[in-house]
Amino acid sequence: MSRSKHFLTLCSILLLASMAWAAKPAAVPKAPIPAQILAARSIFIANGGASVITFDNPNLTYDEFYAGMNTWGRYQLAAAPDRADLIYEISLQSGGGFVEFPANNTNLTDVRVVLTIMDPKTQTVLWRCSEHVGVAALAGTWRKNFDSAVQAVVTDALALVSPTPHAQ
Repeated sequence: MSRSKHFLTLCSILLLASMAWAAKPAAVPKAPIPAQILAARSIFIANGGASVITFDNPNLTYDEFYAGMNTWGRYQLAAAPDRADLIYEISLQSGGGFVEFPANNTNLTDVRVVLTIMDPKTQTVLWRCSEHVGVAALAGTWRKNFDSAVQAVVTDALALVSPTPHAQ
């Protein structure tokens, strides 16, 4: 091949590469948060259970999440779902099904704290978020990771109703 053909080939490759670089997909606009979530003043916190037994307290996820939400002050915590604007169901789930966590060095994987927000009138799921519990070989480390995941879900719930996290 002659030099001019090499030069044209190189220019064509550079032109195509620059066109591909310039043709980035447009940013996806953020979808609105359901109006019920933004307007809510009271919530009922439901214990969605656990597919993982944590230490000696099967309600640990519920207890910690309830305590975290109670410190917020944004919502009135209702004693019954029919007295609340929203239902916040908290659960601890394992992707691998039922996993028992005795006080030894069992290694749990794919465990997450899941918050499901529902409309109490229609039982429609309005929002769901989850945080993974970091893998740990020791019970103390797993507990620290668990506490961090519960706190992260509380923070996620707060961010959801904070000013302008999404387009409204």
